[in-house]
Amino acid sequence: MSELAHRSKNLLAVIASIASRSLSGTRSLAEAREVLTRRIQALARSQSALLNGGFEGAPIAEIIRLEFEGFSDQIKSDGPDVLLNPGVAQTFALVVHELATNATK
Repeated sequence: MSELAHRSKNLLAVIASIASRSLSGTRSLAEAREVLTRRIQALARSQSALLNGGFEGAPIAEIIRLEFEGFSDQIKSDGPDVLLNPGVAQTFALVVHELATNATK
């Protein structure tokens, strides 16, 4: 139970950080809502990848596949099979999401 509480607390801290960063600046309410929603969805995808790995970590290729799934089917990642620990996997997923968002703009 303490491990679940620890993971939940960390996840809520990540969500609070995402909300704070998404709602700061000069975005309109509609833009901020869209940014916040997409970032939370990216976090949910990284959680899916972690769940598939038993919360031991997530493969980089799976994170990239899940993140780009919502943007394009023309993306292919190739490389060594690297497993990221849960904290790094969440951060990496958000970075990949931001890169994909910027690339589509």
